Amino acid sequence: MLFRSVSTMGIHIVEKMIQPGKVNPASYFGGGRLKLLQETLNIKSGAYKQVSLILLHTNATPRQLVAIDQILGIEIWDRVRLLLALFTSHASSVEARTQVRIAKLLADRTILREAASVQTTGEGAGYGGEGATALQTIIGSLNRELATLRKRLGKHAQSTALRREQRRKQGLNTVGLVGYTNAGKSSLFRALSGKKVLIEDKLFSTLEPTLGQMEKNPRILIADTIGFIDNIPNAILASFKSTFAEALESEILLHLIDASDDLEEIQRKFMTTKNELNERLTESGFDQTFKTMVVFTKIDR
Repeated sequence: MLFRSVSTMGIHIVEKMIQPGKVNPASYFGGGRLKLLQETLNIKSGAYKQVSLILLHTNATPRQLVAIDQILGIEIWDRVRLLLALFTSHASSVEARTQVRIAKLLADRTILREAASVQTTGEGAGYGGEGATALQTIIGSLNRELATLRKRLGKHAQSTALRREQRRKQGLNTVGLVGYTNAGKSSLFRALSGKKVLIEDKLFSTLEPTLGQMEKNPRILIADTIGFIDNIPNAILASFKSTFAEALESEILLHLIDASDDLEEIQRKFMTTKNELNERLTESGFDQTFKTMVVFTKIDR
C-alpha cells in the first residue's frame, strides 16, 4: 500500500532501508542506523542530493517521529501522514477539505505535544523553556482552529441529516457502497446511476459522499463514499464521520471486493472493511440491522 500511495503522490524513492531486529521504541531505528543515515544525508551526493523527505512504513509514535526529526533534521512522514497528504490532494469539496484539515490538525497536535514535552524535560540538547512555551502557544492556536472546524462540520452534518430524513419521507431508498479503497465503488456508482464521477486507479480518489439516482429506478439512491484501509487510527477516521453517515444509514449495503486480487488479499481486505464498518456503526450509534451483499468487482481483470 505504501508504494501505491507514494506513486499516487508523485514521490520518487531513492532508497529503501529495512530496520533489522527489534524496533527501537524511542527512535524506531537503532542509533547506528540513524547515525549512518545522518552522515549519508549530510554528504548530499548522488541520489541523496535532493532528498527532502523520509517515509516510515509504519504508524510511528509521536516520540519516534520527534526523535528522528531532531537527529536527521529532515521532514519525516509515517504511514498516517502520507495518507493525510493523499487526502489533502484529493479533497475537492468544502466538507472534505474541512474533514481532512481536522484529521491533519489532530495528527499534528500529537507531534507538537511530544516536542513540547521533550523541550520541557530537557531530553533534547539545546532546548529550553522558551521553545516549549512557543510550542504551547501554537498548540493553543491549533485547538482553537479545531473547535471552529468541528463546529462548522457539525452544522454541515445536521443539514445533511435533515436532507436524509426528507428523502426518507419522500419514500426514497438508499443503497450504500462500502469497501476497501480502490475496490471499484465509483465505477459501480457511475454504471448504476449514469452520473459522472471521478474514476481513477488511485487510492482515495473519493473522499466525500456522492449521491445519485439509479438510472433505471430513480426512486432508489446510491451513496458512494470513502474507502477503508488497514490500521488507520480511530481519531483520523472519526473526522470522516459525516462522510460515512450517507452509506451507514442506507437500507442496503453493497460490500465491494476487487476480484482481481489473490485469495489472501481478498480475505484481508474483506475483514478490514467488515471490522471498520462495525466500528463505525458502533461509534455512530446506528440502531439498524443491515442487509449486506458482497459484490465482486473488476471481473474483467
